[in-house]
Amino acid sequence: MVFALLLAFGACGDGDGAGVDAGDRATTTTDADDGRSSTTVVDDIGDDGAFTTTRVSTPPEERGLLVAVRHASHGDVYRVVFEFDGGVPGYDVRFAERPIVQDGSGDEIAVGGAAVLTVDFEPSSAVDLQGEDAVETYTGPKRIAVDSPQVAEIVRVGDFEGQLVWALGIAAGAEYRVTALTGPPRVVVDVRRSAS
Repeated sequence: MVFALLLAFGACGDGDGAGVDAGDRATTTTDADDGRSSTTVVDDIGDDGAFTTTRVSTPPEERGLLVAVRHASHGDVYRVVFEFDGGVPGYDVRFAERPIVQDGSGDEIAVGGAAVLTVDFEPSSAVDLQGEDAVETYTGPKRIAVDSPQVAEIVRVGDFEGQLVWALGIAAGAEYRVTALTGPPRVVVDVRRSAS
């Protein structure tokens, strides 16, 4: 059964702290690739919406170019925000069996955590191919180490033929919810540990 959860409420924070609501959460993270630290503000979108362990999906509609990936602890959940330029692309969020393989090449990609949640966006990319030259719209890390009981790692799995895929390495038995927001276009994945 396919569940779609589209909620349109809440405020937005923009990675540099401007326009931050009092409820927004900030965290300092270290890029696993180059060791640089940065402070991230993650949107306070409210705490409504059901958590699930089943697939959450919407059909492909608007094209979205990834511009940012933000993440932080937010109460009893760990929030990962994918921000786009253009529109909110379709998404398919679900648990995946290991090994996780890269789109296009088929190379195996290691993802930390007891379980893996894949977030597949379509039509989407981190590179704008519409002009004469390809322009990277997302220049952040492809592998982000996280120090949280809910999420261990955020890893880009692929960007191939209009499909952009990220994987979240998460705790065993974790539940999640997905929220789509506009202004700017975002897909938010909240992960929490199961109460059981």
